Amino acid sequence: MKKITFLLMGLMIGFSAFSQNQRSTEIFSEDFSDGVPPTGWTIDDMESQWSQSSSENAGGSAPEAKLTYTNGTHTTRLISPEADLTGVSDVLFSFKHFLNDYSGSGYTIGVATRSGGGAWTDVWSVNPTGDIGPEGKDILISGGDVGASDFQVCIYLSGNMYNFDYWYIDDVVLLEPDNNDVTMNSIDVPAYTEAGNVDISCTIKNAGLSNVDSVDLNYQINGGAIITENVAGLNLQTTENYSHTFATPWAGTPGDYTLDVWVSNFNGGGDDDDTSNDAKSMALSIATQSTQTLPFFESFTSSTCGPCAPFNSGVFNPFMENHPDDIAVIKYQMSWPAPGDPYYTEEGGVRRGYYGVSFVPDLYTGGNQTGTNSGSVNSAYDYENSKPAFFEMTSSLSISGDNVYVDVNIMPFISVDMKVNIAVVEVQTTENTGNNGESSFENVMMKMLPDADGTIVSFEAGTNTEINETFNMSSTNVEEMDDLMVVVFVQDDTTKQVMQSTFALGQELGLNDDYLQNVGMYPNPSNGQLNISTDRELQVTIHDILGKKVFSKEGINTEVLDLSHLNNGMYLVNITDGTNMTSKKLIINK
Repeated sequence: MKKITFLLMGLMIGFSAFSQNQRSTEIFSEDFSDGVPPTGWTIDDMESQWSQSSSENAGGSAPEAKLTYTNGTHTTRLISPEADLTGVSDVLFSFKHFLNDYSGSGYTIGVATRSGGGAWTDVWSVNPTGDIGPEGKDILISGGDVGASDFQVCIYLSGNMYNFDYWYIDDVVLLEPDNNDVTMNSIDVPAYTEAGNVDISCTIKNAGLSNVDSVDLNYQINGGAIITENVAGLNLQTTENYSHTFATPWAGTPGDYTLDVWVSNFNGGGDDDDTSNDAKSMALSIATQSTQTLPFFESFTSSTCGPCAPFNSGVFNPFMENHPDDIAVIKYQMSWPAPGDPYYTEEGGVRRGYYGVSFVPDLYTGGNQTGTNSGSVNSAYDYENSKPAFFEMTSSLSISGDNVYVDVNIMPFISVDMKVNIAVVEVQTTENTGNNGESSFENVMMKMLPDADGTIVSFEAGTNTEINETFNMSSTNVEEMDDLMVVVFVQDDTTKQVMQSTFALGQELGLNDDYLQNVGMYPNPSNGQLNISTDRELQVTIHDILGKKVFSKEGINTEVLDLSHLNNGMYLVNITDGTNMTSKKLIINK
């Protein structure tokens, strides 16, 4: 964690808010790891509304600064220490932030400077009309207070403080930039993708005072041939970005690779003033094949949360009704606002901490924070639905008394370590009614198996993984055992991206434990021919990964089924003799 650092002439210090490995002279930086306000900083008005938050909503790493709404009209400022800028003509002020808006009007957020403890001069401001960010702001400040021996900068909010909910701020940096400095800001390529032509894209930023007119952009895979493309006519001013997709794509084949991307030949004159931030590298994994993504939603809510009621009744519950079979949903009931939802669990609190949730309602789609309005929810669904997935998954939930038996099968198309999370949810509850007007609640999480930390699995492409969990639900908040469902999702803990999900409604086990005896099904994996052998006549139904029936036949005793018309992937086979049923997972590799 960074501490406040004052100007040392000639000392070059790295900085991460504006660009990675920045060499420009850093004047101070602050990430609020030591509290809010940090040592040397002050707060003018409404100090009680500022706090340190364990969340990551601004886009940095926990902790971060947080400003909370209250009643009344105020101007509250988070003010830096004084910095000696004698002889300095230009500085860059950078920070990350996320504004959680409430009303869309009535207040201003901004950045201002002063010297000698005098009047504040705005250098950036905006009147919010909705949520802002998470985003990084880079502000070039010239003249005015710059050059003073007692320079200060502040981040402020002014106006009706009831008209926003929260403002999160992190990674504040003030530096004196180089004259010529272009940085490789990001590599814009998915870490996991399909085989074939892969577009290589990147974004550069002008981190110096001089305009960037032309550069060479380069990429290389596993130390192989270097692809170089010259980009001219840019005219990038300080803090401006340029995104580029190489005209020459990479022909990716299944496997794991290292991608290096860098910028060179600043304005046709060779290296810029700081070469330490010119390159980035990332790992790429090319899948053996892909399948359809099942969009996955996690909702943090409470029966004591006023705004949760209109979101659920007016936005999210109708959305769920419109997508009964093609989304997976878990709702975590939270312990606040006081007195909190009666169905709050510590496991829900773990998931809250995982994302840094600090307000409700809060929604995550595929691991990404999503706005709580119809447009944002539908856009998130469309985005997730359009993505290829590199895991095929099926699950089943069997119920006997208070016991649940979960069976999960996962076929990966990439080799990677990922976390598998399993949640038993109740489709509808009514006994956790609070004070917000809601009387029924959907897809409420009751238990995570084995717990909220999930199970880390080292997946190997083409090798099936089976996970079995058993739990007695008598210690949970379950109202009706026959109203349970299991939701399973694979998540990348590094990025929090959800790779795939699946769900299955619970089925009560019969007297014979719902399993038929003397049933053979082979080979599995199959190449499209499936042998079924049993001592009685059966009905066989085969479903795809989303539950759609793709094959059905009655009267089977001992028979070879031709399934060559089915694609590669995982299927669920239901076998019944009219009284008992068993489910088996079938993998087809052709």
